[in-house]
Amino acid sequence: MVGYYPQLQEGELLYSATARLAAAIYPGRGLPYCAERLLGNPHSSFGLLLPNNVDMLLKNIPAVTGLSREDALRGSIYYLQAPLLDEWEGKKLSSSVFACGSTNTNGLRTFNTRGAPTVLKYCVACARRDAALKKPAIWRVVPNHPGSIACHEHGIRLQISDAPVAGNGLCDPAQWIKLDAPLPPVATEAELAIARDFAWIYAQRGRVTPGFKRIMEKLREAFLLRAGHTNCPGYIDNAALLQAAKDSISFSAQSLFAPQFRQLAKGYGPSLVKRTTLHAYSLNAYLAGTSLIQVLTDLAKTSAPPLSGAARSTWVENCRIQHYKDRIQKFIIEHPRCTRSQIYSAYNHAVDRIRAADPEWFELHMPASQSHRPGPHRCQQWNSRDEELCALISSHVAKKGTLQPRSIRDALIKLNLPERLFTKAKGRLPKALALLASLTKTPSTPTSRAANSTWSNLAPMSHLSPDSEPSPFAVFSV
Repeated sequence: MVGYYPQLQEGELLYSATARLAAAIYPGRGLPYCAERLLGNPHSSFGLLLPNNVDMLLKNIPAVTGLSREDALRGSIYYLQAPLLDEWEGKKLSSSVFACGSTNTNGLRTFNTRGAPTVLKYCVACARRDAALKKPAIWRVVPNHPGSIACHEHGIRLQISDAPVAGNGLCDPAQWIKLDAPLPPVATEAELAIARDFAWIYAQRGRVTPGFKRIMEKLREAFLLRAGHTNCPGYIDNAALLQAAKDSISFSAQSLFAPQFRQLAKGYGPSLVKRTTLHAYSLNAYLAGTSLIQVLTDLAKTSAPPLSGAARSTWVENCRIQHYKDRIQKFIIEHPRCTRSQIYSAYNHAVDRIRAADPEWFELHMPASQSHRPGPHRCQQWNSRDEELCALISSHVAKKGTLQPRSIRDALIKLNLPERLFTKAKGRLPKALALLASLTKTPSTPTSRAANSTWSNLAPMSHLSPDSEPSPFAVFSV
């Protein structure tokens, strides 16, 4: 048993305090020796960002040191992973911190660090401040998260130390933190946004744990309602999102601090199925015009379960309809004197979807419909029209002689009259229709002489002169 354990500083990794203890009482000793004295087993490991075997460590140090199980969670990135976990996942992860191998975590310990280099980072400005205040040099939790790129207090990028931690060794921060190192360059706005999100989440100590599905739903909603990130309504443009992510993070940060960004070429976008790293959610929030702090704050106000099935489809459809409405309103603003036909020509699919989903909005915001026949409609005088047609038919019969039509339609063709006169308004033209019917009657004696005499008798009309001309208005005013 060890009779001393250093006081855990605010925001310090448990690994850092253990490394300071080993440097103080076991200077120059190797990892197996320290593990045997502190954990009771030379083959056990301490863990780096997520400690393990904490119960063994608590057994080998006295209780008067004040180290508790809560301190062990606070000295790890557990609280930085908590917002992405369900309740049962959080319990499994915390159990693995105290007794490594006691439960199957199904990758919960490694999803934030998978593919990341095993390095220790620090802020040069923070280290110099600690030295000025006579505080010990420490490895902090937030800067050593794999997605941490910058210091949220000083606005500069983090410095990568040369500490050899690949073999789970205990690296004393006082030895590897260089106070004389030059200040790194200023971080980008996106890198600072990620740093602020991490610092706020760590300060919450696991009080906000909505799970990654609800976080991603909130981010999808922000993307769908923000111009420039959708290639069509209801669908996020992953290619544009990928390019925006690469432009927001420096190349050195992509390759050294967060190797997950190097995998963006394989496809990048919000997913409701696969959990990704915390800094990816933070960067998505920044690209969507918000922050992960705001997203988690909004989710903390409600306990609604994640959308699934029909509810998710309805939500996506509502987003699409709203997108269509915004496009049409923008078109009306840009073209204040546009008509409905012009809007149909520009956005025919959007207009049909809106009219089916929200007819009240359609009638309220669309321009007033215009009649195809403006002005007063002309009233037709059917009696005079009937008389004019009778005169016209008689005049044609008188000029052309025997027509011998087989039907009324044949008579209209030979007389050069529009057939639609007698299909749409035949009930209003009784005299003209009767005259045409008389021309098509079959004679009782089917001889050519009798037929010719019949048609010749009909040709000279008693009430018309052969020289009378038809009215051109009667032919073309249909």
